[in-house]
Amino acid sequence: MEAFETMVGPLSLGQWALVVIGIIAAFSVINWLSRKGKAAAESKLTSASCLVCNWKGNVSKYHRTCPKCGNSITRLTRKEK
Repeated sequence: MEAFETMVGPLSLGQWALVVIGIIAAFSVINWLSRKGKAAAESKLTSASCLVCNWKGNVSKYHRTCPKCGNSITRLTRKEK
């Protein structure tokens, strides 16, 4: 345990180890939050097809308008969550 008390610069080895562990934990949390945000954005999309121009693609669950012709989309190609 004396090795952790050895001073290296302004901090001891034990303190440096805690700093490194804290940095790794912070980056892990940032990475997790980033993945969670992307998943949340993707979950608001649903596959659909336009009955007027036969366009197929992803639209918002809340704003179902065909990006090609502007008509309201009424046919969803997969079940909503």
